Amino acid sequence: MRIRTIGKVLVLAMAVSDIAALSVAQTAQKPAFEVVSIKPSVPMPAVFMPGTRLVCPISGCGGPGTSDPGRLRFANITLRHLIETAYSVMPYQIEAPSWLESVQFDIVAAVPQGATREQTKLMLQNLLADRFQLKLHHSTKEFPVYMLVVAKSGLKLKEAVGDPSTEGGRAKARGTVRKTDASGAQITRFEFDGWTMAKFADMLTQTSQADRPVFDMTGLMGKYDIRMEFAPDILNPHSAPDLFTALTEQLGLKLESQKAPVDVLVIDSVQRPTEN
Repeated sequence: MRIRTIGKVLVLAMAVSDIAALSVAQTAQKPAFEVVSIKPSVPMPAVFMPGTRLVCPISGCGGPGTSDPGRLRFANITLRHLIETAYSVMPYQIEAPSWLESVQFDIVAAVPQGATREQTKLMLQNLLADRFQLKLHHSTKEFPVYMLVVAKSGLKLKEAVGDPSTEGGRAKARGTVRKTDASGAQITRFEFDGWTMAKFADMLTQTSQADRPVFDMTGLMGKYDIRMEFAPDILNPHSAPDLFTALTEQLGLKLESQKAPVDVLVIDSVQRPTEN
């Protein structure tokens, strides 16, 4: 679980001019996009299904780590989802006015050369503060959560050996793969190499596979190769088990339901930006 603390800084015998200079320097160092275009999205025709107008995933496309690192693009993104993306939080971790879910924007931002993904998220946070006048504070709220633990039947994972990114290493994992079983139903397959249990728990949370926050309580410190198949829709018969059964039968892990305090972003104020 993440615990946020804000340290206190004591400044002694600093002249007013020095304070002003420090403020200017800090402002100049704020990570920022080189150029940003923000426009309200054009309403989609009624014949379109939600999301059909997206030219890239709702989390955006381009940016560091992609084939187009110098440009980050969002299409039809709600202000609420933009906040989720900038702060790497799930929907339940935001307390905000309902209108944030109804207004959508098309955003194109020029990313400075050499910027990292984490720096890009800081740029998004600063963009929200500067253009949307976003002000928020952190709080904690008790939520139902899952604790990822080792099942009583015992761990069925083996620690990873070798580096799949080097020549002669293991075949590179494909991440999350979706396929169709004999009945035509959708099956999800996990293929991850060299993952920690903390990273695996975060993935279960971020992709909403477990429908609530997942925290690693396995005590396992190694890295593991993960292969697992399950059916995300438990209402229909499938050739694969549901997530909870698959975790225990295939990996030797278990999700235990508990309640725990979770970090929450409380939106104090936010405004619609002027179009440019």
